[in-house]
This record gives sequence, C-alpha cells and structure tokens, in this order.
Amino acid sequence: QEEKFLVLAEKRAEERRAERIRLGTVRPFEMAMARMAELAMKRQAAAASTDDDDDDDDDDYAGLGLVERKNIAECREMQLDEMAALEAIYAETNEFLPSAASDADGLREKVEAWREADTEEHLRSVVRHPAPCFGLQLVVEDAARKYDGTDVVATLLLQVELPRSYPESELPALDVAYFAVTDRAAVCNVDKVFESLAHLDRDGLLEGLAEQARQIVPYPCVYELASTWLTEHLFDYCELNAH
Repeated sequence: QEEKFLVLAEKRAEERRAERIRLGTVRPFEMAMARMAELAMKRQAAAASTDDDDDDDDDDYAGLGLVERKNIAECREMQLDEMAALEAIYAETNEFLPSAASDADGLREKVEAWREADTEEHLRSVVRHPAPCFGLQLVVEDAARKYDGTDVVATLLLQVELPRSYPESELPALDVAYFAVTDRAAVCNVDKVFESLAHLDRDGLLEGLAEQARQIVPYPCVYELASTWLTEHLFDYCELNAH
C-alpha cells in the first residue's frame, strides 16, 4: 500500500511539474536538484586517469616499510566498510554515488585476496589501488530559520575522497562540487535566470568540516559530518545575496 502511495505521489508531482512548464513556470528548488543530480552523475561516471604513472607508484610503494603498507591496507578495508554502510543508509534516496574510477568492488576483491593469501603481491595491489571517492547529494533545511518567513533549503553536492591512511592518521579530502540555496515553495517564470539565494563561504565551511573530522578520527567520520554537522552548521557559512 505504501509503495502504491509513493508511486501515486510521484505521478502527481510529475503532473504538477509538467503543468508548470506548460504555464511557463518552474520551481528553483527542482532546478537546483536537477543540476546537482546531473553533475553528480557525471562525476560518478568519470573514468580513471589514463596517465602512465606506474613508475611513480612503484617508487612510492618502495619507500614504505612493511608496517606502513599493512596499515594502509587495513585502512583501505575500513574505507570499504564505511562506504558499504553509507550505501545502505542512502540506499532508498540515491544520495550516495561512488565514483566508477574508485572501483570499490575491485578493491574489495584485492583486500579479500590479501587477507586470504597475505603475500607481498596482494598487499601491493591493495596499497596501489586508486583512492575511494564518492559524492553525497544533500538537501539541508534552514533549521535555525536564518531566513525567516521562507521555506529555505540548501542543495549541496559534497565530494569525498578517502586518502590511503584514513581514518587512522589522515582526514577525508572534502570539496563542495555544487551549492545552491532556494525557497522550496517558490515558483518563477521559466525565462528567469536561476541564482542561489545565498552565497557560501566555501573555504570556511571546508575548514569547519576538517576541524570536526579531526575530533572524530581515527574513527570513520563521513556520515557524522554529512548527516549531523552539516545539518546543524551549514547555514552558519551562508550569507543572503543582495537583490
């Protein structure tokens, strides 16, 4: 029954969108969501670099001691577990988008082979595997009502890369790939230029995320950052655009 209700609700939403287009109107919130999704899908499908850097990787690997190599392999295993947890959490919303270049399934196979055989060859394959990276499509409410009188929401694409010693001794590499603030209920003409209602202090936000991450590692921290910290603090780094 619930599934039928969801299908019906989506059908009605699509009918309303089609009607607005027919009448020459759009919702900025829906435009922001569509732009974020398009960018996220492009980043997810991006192929790995084709540059021939095997020699550099070999030199880097040779400079690591055995303990360092095993620590990195164990971190990679923890990263896979964290990504699997995020995939389960966001399974019904499509908010979690792992990059094809990361080849998480391939890394999982390498880690399992290393755990089973424990050879230098298997360890090397794990350590030299590309860093796991993924995007998180987030919609954050203005919980503190910074913009009173409007149903303001932020649409944000958080790009995450997990360096090889995360979470033991490194922080996740974070970037804001897309950001917009819109009024969820607003409707405008289709020919109106789309613009965010607020400006993001991107550098300040990334510094805040990094500081919070430092308080969590050596434990996995991405979900805490995305689901709790951003929800509470994102609008602290936003300034309303002047019109």
